[in-house]
Amino acid sequence: MWCEGCPAARRRGNHSNPCKAGGEHGVGEALLAILLFTFPRTTMRPSRTDSSSDPQTAVLAISGMTCGSCVRHVHQALASLEGVHSAQVDRARDLARVAYDPAQVDPEQLVAAVNDAGYDARVTAS
Repeated sequence: MWCEGCPAARRRGNHSNPCKAGGEHGVGEALLAILLFTFPRTTMRPSRTDSSSDPQTAVLAISGMTCGSCVRHVHQALASLEGVHSAQVDRARDLARVAYDPAQVDPEQLVAAVNDAGYDARVTAS
C-alpha cells in the first residue's frame, strides 16, 4: 500500500521511492495518512518545560513533504526538541509554525531538526 503522495510522484517520474517516510506503507500508515489528509494540520502537546521566558514563534518553509507520514516525521522532529511548546505542520502550504522558548532553543535548531529528518527547511518569519 502506498500513501497518497507516492503514486503521484511515481507518475511524474520522480525516483522510485518518493516518500521520505519510506515509500511503502502498511495499513496503519495508510490510516494515519488518511487522518492527516482529513486534518492536514497537526498540533503537538505542550513541552515539559517550566521556563519563564515568553514564547517566540517561528514559521518554517519546508520542502519535500509528500504525504501524511512526512507531516508526522516533521512534527516528531520538532517535538523532540526541548523548549518547543507547540507546532503546526501544514503540508498543503509547506509550512510549520512553531512556538518555542528562546532560552532553550533557537530557530536554527528548529531548521536543523527538520533537515536531519530528511526535509529542507528555512526560517521565513520569527
